[in-house]
Amino acid sequence: MECETSAQGELKEHLLRDLEYIRLAELQAKGWQNPAGDTFFEKRRQQSINADERSQKILFDMMGRIAE
Repeated sequence: MECETSAQGELKEHLLRDLEYIRLAELQAKGWQNPAGDTFFEKRRQQSINADERSQKILFDMMGRIAE
């Protein structure tokens, strides 16, 4: 069960009055329900688990750039 603070609840109420946010939230929910997304991310997970040394370095460098 998700626990919301008062501030989170107020923010959620505010955002749910915004039509653009509602549209994006619907798209997000649709994406989470798409099995193709699960397949895509499972493939990516397996690629990262079984990465060769070159791929590991690329992923490591990418994560470093993201962290900056």
